[in-house]
Amino acid sequence: MRSRLAVALVSLPELLPLAVAAFSVPTVVLLLAGQFHPWLVLPLATLAALAVVASVGPEQRAVPRRAVTWSVLALLLAGVAVISNAQLSSQNIVVTRDPGTYAATAQWLANHSSLPIPTASRVFVGLPGLSEASLGFQVTAGGGAVEPQGNHLTQALIALVGAVFGQAALLKANAMIGGLALLAFFGLARRFAGGGLALVGMVALGVSMPMLHFVRALYTEPLTLAMVVGGLSLLWRSQQSRRARDAAAAGLVIGTSAMARIDGSVSLLFLVIFVAVALALAPRSKRLSEVGQSLALVLGAAVPTALGLTDLHLLAPGYARDLSSELGLIEKAFFGLLVLGVVLVLIGWRTSLLERGLSLRRLPLVAAVTVVGYCLLLASRPLWLERHGNYRGLQVSLGVLQKALRLPVDVTRSYDENSVTWIAWYYGWPALVLAAIGLAVLTYRCVKVRDLTLLPMLSMLGSVGSLFLWKVSISPDQIWAMRRLLPVVVPLILVAAVYALSLLASRGVAGRIVAGLLALSVVVLPWQTANPLRNVREGVPQLKQVDDVCNALPVNAAVLMVDRGAQERYAATIAAYCNVPTVGLDPPTAAVLAQARSLAASRGRSTWVIATGLAALPLTSASPKDGFSELITKWSERLNEPPFHRNKYRTTLYVGQVGADGRVVLSVPAAS
Repeated sequence: MRSRLAVALVSLPELLPLAVAAFSVPTVVLLLAGQFHPWLVLPLATLAALAVVASVGPEQRAVPRRAVTWSVLALLLAGVAVISNAQLSSQNIVVTRDPGTYAATAQWLANHSSLPIPTASRVFVGLPGLSEASLGFQVTAGGGAVEPQGNHLTQALIALVGAVFGQAALLKANAMIGGLALLAFFGLARRFAGGGLALVGMVALGVSMPMLHFVRALYTEPLTLAMVVGGLSLLWRSQQSRRARDAAAAGLVIGTSAMARIDGSVSLLFLVIFVAVALALAPRSKRLSEVGQSLALVLGAAVPTALGLTDLHLLAPGYARDLSSELGLIEKAFFGLLVLGVVLVLIGWRTSLLERGLSLRRLPLVAAVTVVGYCLLLASRPLWLERHGNYRGLQVSLGVLQKALRLPVDVTRSYDENSVTWIAWYYGWPALVLAAIGLAVLTYRCVKVRDLTLLPMLSMLGSVGSLFLWKVSISPDQIWAMRRLLPVVVPLILVAAVYALSLLASRGVAGRIVAGLLALSVVVLPWQTANPLRNVREGVPQLKQVDDVCNALPVNAAVLMVDRGAQERYAATIAAYCNVPTVGLDPPTAAVLAQARSLAASRGRSTWVIATGLAALPLTSASPKDGFSELITKWSERLNEPPFHRNKYRTTLYVGQVGADGRVVLSVPAAS
């Protein structure tokens, strides 16, 4: 088919991630410049996206009718996923873990043009006992404001949705990024297995518990996933077209993962491997062309990577300092691979050693067997290995969970040896066995015929994927720990699995029957695992509770968070959602509160307090004892199996105004 619509439909799985990557560059630039105004960001970013997509264009001028059909089905499935996940979006806006940090940051950016977030310490200058830091937010070097941890691309994109469509849409926006990730996955998988089996992998990913959980809350992993698989698909395209613009587009998309997450830059390590191998194997007559391709790829990735690192060091310098050792390891790995890459290229260009080595008759088979052996090694680790680690102060909560689950209490356990088992919990052992077979065959093909279109995925999974599988480096409670494996490991394993299915399906009627049964298991097993929690919304009704608190506060309020729970979990949320400055205070004695009231009044502010308990509050005798109380839904946390039931916990906030004598009169919730 040659119609523009048909060509556009088939091209969308690659061009949409490219559009988002191009859109993201001016978005982050304006955020870094402190000019994050939706009326400025949206037109400039949209123009950038349109210009980049137009310059790259569709891959083909004519497409088979079947390819159009599969692409339309993929679009429909992505749309269904977006609608379903948006309806079941979570409300994790209180800062207990990263989603609360991201939600507060996005909500702040939806109404403000810059970071960091000012605190109320400027209102209460000189008041003793003030504390500004809270979970996920560190005090700026000069004080008076807090900086949200991590990179800020995902929060900025979600903030734009909130600025245009409102607060409710903001909490559903990640569902759209999840739909983009599924569509990008389809785009990569169809290159390996064809459109039909690519849909099988897409459905398996979309119905799985990790995907459902991380797209319904504000996590950065879905955007990273979309950029990784979308970039790999464009890199495949560039290897076939040999156009520098395609290589630059691939680099831009892959590099955007470094703007989304601090560990996104790890994904770029595979580029060094790929470029080195491609240059080393290039025939003498094509070396100049390969250098041009490689430069375009590297320069395309360099722009978003530099922006991601600038964002991290400019808007979250404290967080960057805390993770300096990890960043240092990435830097050392990069330069180490660079040196090895240069050596490999010199060997390939100056000697015949590489050519003779690759000509060994048994090398492809040895490489394939090595892949299978490595897969078995990773999968068997629970039988012979017990890993330990450190989780930045989370040992207490790990011990509590171990005790609750009646497991041996050992707060140093990392459970990293179970990484393959975790994937099997959510996607099934058939998918993993198929993936091992698929990877072995792909490796054999890559070495045998030197098919460099296969090398990017293999090197990405072999380097970055192996790193995360061997050492997950995250608190091991489920489903939290799966966020480390979702962006790279899970989608590439599923691509390898559907590729193995395509091999089976090509083996006659019997092969198609076996492939069909295995394809059914690849979809059904993730569905069954996720089914108990498929319709459970996390964090509901946190938004109602926070909105009720906001409605109780006047526009000129300055808020003192007067206990640890209020300060750590609610300070940033109240500041962002209620648009009032907050700061912690300890102790909240009547004398100190009276001083605080006087300081605030001199600046045209009224003084309010928020607490999670009444014990520390100096209340007036006539003050009611009512609080803003809600029963919050949460997925259960497990260590030895996937989550399968919901928990509920009650959280109460007490909101009151400080009187002239420093005593507090609590506000009565409207519902009571």
